[in-house]
Amino acid sequence: MLVRLNKGDQIEILAPGSFVDKEDDLINGIAILKKWGLQINQNNSLQRRFSYFSGDDLTRFEELQKAQKSKLIIFAKGGWGSARLLEKEPSWGNGLMLGFSDTCSLLISKYSQGYFGSIHGPMVTSLSKEPEWSLKRLRNLLFEGYVDD
Repeated sequence: MLVRLNKGDQIEILAPGSFVDKEDDLINGIAILKKWGLQINQNNSLQRRFSYFSGDDLTRFEELQKAQKSKLIIFAKGGWGSARLLEKEPSWGNGLMLGFSDTCSLLISKYSQGYFGSIHGPMVTSLSKEPEWSLKRLRNLLFEGYVDD
């Protein structure tokens, strides 16, 4: 059975690849998550820049590993640097992980190692651009464990 979120749960926002360059999109996405009753653990990867990435590979990998205890990891943004984290073979947890684009490499890696909870869906910086029906379906999946057809 998939993990289900509850109001008050603390979740992780990670930037495993590219640095966050559109702060307004990040702030608007975080507002939606808070409106859903979630507590946000924002690590410093959201303000960090290392060339094209949100930090060096080792730092981003360590943040991904530390976040595995969370019920939900939602990626702030994609980027090629996400796949570079797989060079170190992450140990996955049982929580949910949400993203798309280049973060799919992480979603697929988790799934291929026998862990459920990889969700191809919006990232924090794209949440506020989603139509209402899409946000409703995502919230229902995260909190109720299913999506109506």
